[in-house]
Amino acid sequence: MTCSCSGAVTQSGIFPRILQSAASMAKRKITVLRDAGAACDHPIDPSYPEGAYLTNILLRVS
Repeated sequence: MTCSCSGAVTQSGIFPRILQSAASMAKRKITVLRDAGAACDHPIDPSYPEGAYLTNILLRVS
């Protein structure tokens, strides 16, 4: 499991590419098992998209 708490990383969609790059450098294969954000007790205001800053990715590494 890995997480990002950065709006710039989450909103740009770069986080999965960073993980894939790191896996390639380590000569590993990753499979995304779950890609999630904040829990329901952390609502996101549609008028404030910057509030969607938390990303949680569960991976299988082989």
